[in-house]
Amino acid sequence: MPGAVYEKGYDMKKGRTRSVLTGLFAGILILGLLLGGSYLWREYQQKQKQEDLKEKVVDQEALEEPKESNPIDFASLWNLNPDVYAWIDVPGTEISYPVLQSAEDNSYYLEHTIEGEKTLPGAIYSENYNSKDFSDYNTILYGHNMRNGTMFGQLSSFGERDFLLENAVVRFDTLYENALYVPFAMFEASMDEDDAHYFDVRQIVFDETTFELFVLRLRSRSVCDVPVDVAYGDQLLTLVTCSYNDEDGRYIVALRKLRAGETEEDVRALMKEAQ
Repeated sequence: MPGAVYEKGYDMKKGRTRSVLTGLFAGILILGLLLGGSYLWREYQQKQKQEDLKEKVVDQEALEEPKESNPIDFASLWNLNPDVYAWIDVPGTEISYPVLQSAEDNSYYLEHTIEGEKTLPGAIYSENYNSKDFSDYNTILYGHNMRNGTMFGQLSSFGERDFLLENAVVRFDTLYENALYVPFAMFEASMDEDDAHYFDVRQIVFDETTFELFVLRLRSRSVCDVPVDVAYGDQLLTLVTCSYNDEDGRYIVALRKLRAGETEEDVRALMKEAQ
């Protein structure tokens, strides 16, 4: 090149190649930052939508009162989406969401929000083999394990004793009742039948023997020893999210409904014995 001066031994071809690679890597880095920023912005937007919805349909004062009071404006929720049939709330955590169920597509709310938008984080949902009237022994709810802690992103924290004691009671409100549930088993599992950590969580119909065996299997896998009695006739609520420590992994938290005469104070006192 006229007028250009290079050090002895300088290879112009290699220099151009190096410049092209540097530019390429810089472009990839910028693209990655843009995509990452876009993902975080979408997460923020969805979180804001959920907070706005909660402010609109949840009576926070009623939520903190005895369970006989219904804090959820289900009429407003049904106007937004008739697939809503419950609300789950773990006080003091990010978990406070409507629960939905699609009659036709069990995976629909895995990737659709309550507004019907196809995007993460989807929604908290049950599959249509569960009855919406809670006549099943076990109701199973699914939600994404979001890295910002929303949806069921805090579910694995139930395996930590301090978190378990602080969140010993989960509120589950429906049109039929306002119920409280207590966790009794929490663990990681695989949904791959060939994996040693496989656990068949999708069980909702039991007789007395199969129910007791199911509860024993749940307890045997639990990372915490929780002194909560569970017997045939109790209603179970099972929360499921993704886990990345097993092939096709899940984190599972099993809870039972408080019985007649049991109080939140009784359960919290009992949970102090958890190990």
